[in-house]
Amino acid sequence: MKKSIIALTLAIGIISLPGTAKASPLPTEKLISSNEQEWLQAILTSNPNLIAPLIAETFVSTPSSGKLTGKATELAYVKNSRWLSGKVEDLKITSYGNAAIATGAFRGEKVTDGKKTAHYLRWTDTWVKMPDGHWQCVATQRTPIKPRD
Repeated sequence: MKKSIIALTLAIGIISLPGTAKASPLPTEKLISSNEQEWLQAILTSNPNLIAPLIAETFVSTPSSGKLTGKATELAYVKNSRWLSGKVEDLKITSYGNAAIATGAFRGEKVTDGKKTAHYLRWTDTWVKMPDGHWQCVATQRTPIKPRD
């Protein structure tokens, strides 16, 4: 019995040593939601620098055309698009350890060739916790859908 009490006391003492406790990270769902909002702000401000660190070098995008593109194309798209408005709807995030899937809808208006065009699409983003501890999007897929009222 004395050995158990001594062992428990030592364990508690080690756990409570200064510098051994780490601040608990944001829950995965909150962190991914924040990353998705950062992505939205990048789109609305045509600022690819906001999302460059959030996108993996091996990132793959499957837009509605079906043509696979990568990180450079995604960043160029953000830089060259002129959105008048945009919002994320129906955001859902499910985490699986070091991976997470975010799904949602995007509704927005942008200017293309001098004309205002409305866009409504569903998207799926795949996020992975990298070896350095940062979360990055490794894949996205976007499908245009009919607007709902």
